[in-house]
Amino acid sequence: MTIPQLSGSVWEACSGLKKIPTTNCTAIVRAITQVAVSVKDVLREMRELKPTAYAGGDAGESVDVTGQSSANQDEVDGISSDGGLGEDLSPEEMIVAQLVTDVTATSFDAFKELIRFLSGLFKNSNIELDAKDFIDSLERLLSYCREIGSQVSELGACVYPPQEISEMKAIAKKISHGVGEIRQDTKSMESSKENLFMAFQALETALGRLEAGLVGDLESEMDRLAL
Repeated sequence: MTIPQLSGSVWEACSGLKKIPTTNCTAIVRAITQVAVSVKDVLREMRELKPTAYAGGDAGESVDVTGQSSANQDEVDGISSDGGLGEDLSPEEMIVAQLVTDVTATSFDAFKELIRFLSGLFKNSNIELDAKDFIDSLERLLSYCREIGSQVSELGACVYPPQEISEMKAIAKKISHGVGEIRQDTKSMESSKENLFMAFQALETALGRLEAGLVGDLESEMDRLAL
């Protein structure tokens, strides 16, 4: 090995050391941030789903179940309305897609609020950041976040035809379970939790709307019974 090559390897190693989190708390928040980024990617895909027209909407504009047109949302997000994935979705499938988009968006918002909550928590001088119990709680939160992020990704994949309604129902229950665990683990932490709980309440509400909207599975079950 030549001296220049060896020198380059050393500088590369030193540069990599700068990216290593200095504390367990920082490492966990960075990992949760990565989950949030992956959920944001799913959200971007979901917002690209466009039918030609349905439910009284104008051509090229889909009506969001929350009452906001996705065309207006696209202007906010900088997404073009011309073309894209999902134009072959039926009106019924698109309604489900909008419900899934709502779940994905509120999941992303909940992760952002959790990151803000933890960042504020670390500034609390009364908390021993290196205490084993505290680190264990953070690691559990990370585990729940990763599971929710994975389920949100699976939920997004189920939107493409043929839509897996039964799978969506199972995923919604898993996400709801994870939300409950996060709420329980953060309840005892000494910091303001109002905004955090509101964000997760919004996610639970979105999950409830999704489960209520997944009625197509009943028809498939009746078809199987008829056979």
